[in-house]
Amino acid sequence: MSRILATSLAVAAMAIIIPVSLPPSVGGTLFQTAIGATSGTVTVTVTLLSTSAVTISGTAGVAGATLTYGTPDTTVIADGSGAYTLVVPYDWSGTLTPSKGGCVFNPTHLVFVNVVANTSGIDFTPSLIVSVEQDFGNGIPREYSLGQNYPNPFNLSTVIPFALPRAGFASLKVYNIVGHEVANLVSGNLPAGAFRAIWGGKDMNGETVSSGIYLYRLKAGDYAETRKMLLMK
Repeated sequence: MSRILATSLAVAAMAIIIPVSLPPSVGGTLFQTAIGATSGTVTVTVTLLSTSAVTISGTAGVAGATLTYGTPDTTVIADGSGAYTLVVPYDWSGTLTPSKGGCVFNPTHLVFVNVVANTSGIDFTPSLIVSVEQDFGNGIPREYSLGQNYPNPFNLSTVIPFALPRAGFASLKVYNIVGHEVANLVSGNLPAGAFRAIWGGKDMNGETVSSGIYLYRLKAGDYAETRKMLLMK
């Protein structure tokens, strides 16, 4: 789309310079030189490029998440795959914040400054709000470990013990037997220590999962380990 400004001027010289103010989002002044005869009228056409809206897209990581942005607050809802797209004015600045009941997101929000082009791959990683307790009874562990969940088999909920010998980023995820991610129990920085995470048998959408074998995997530093557990109803 473009914006056209046509001005008819009586030209008394070989050339005339016409200052035209640009839109605030562009700023500055455009100088258009008109060449014409020493008498008569010449029409000068100045074309100003419009400042089209731009899109920001990515994934919230979970279906139905609400993404809030703008002033006043405007929201979009992530689709069934967790993907979202929002449209903002050219040169937009603001904050984008995802939310969904029972989940926390990493990062918690993103700040945008002067967005002038379509932007994709703005992704968030959700985690279920679960109980993660630190065990202070045995001091700092000497090595990474992922213990067997208990009870196992389990019905309503189960405890997953793990240990970190040093502080840092750790993730603890649950997968179904074919390797699809079901729940993200831990995703963030933790201090060194022994921990217990409690999983209530629900997926990222808060839905109760079916009976069967599930895998849980801990990753921290260079350490990664996977174990099996059995949900029986």
